Amino acid sequence: MRMGEYNIQVNGIGPVHSYISDSSDKGGQPSFQRSCNDKNTAGRWGEPEDVANAALFLASKASNFVNGHILL
Repeated sequence: MRMGEYNIQVNGIGPVHSYISDSSDKGGQPSFQRSCNDKNTAGRWGEPEDVANAALFLASKASNFVNGHILL
């Protein structure tokens, strides 16, 4: 279903630090966080301050033609 005709855009921002990213494996190492950090060019999770402007952009009229993207 195309939602653009109803002015609905679906996008995402990630990875962002949350309680999920704090999960640990049996050795006490944050395995999920380590796995994501290894794949992320910044080498760390984003903090809310890091993605605030991206969220503002996606919530604004400036992003009316942006749809189906995940900003990493």
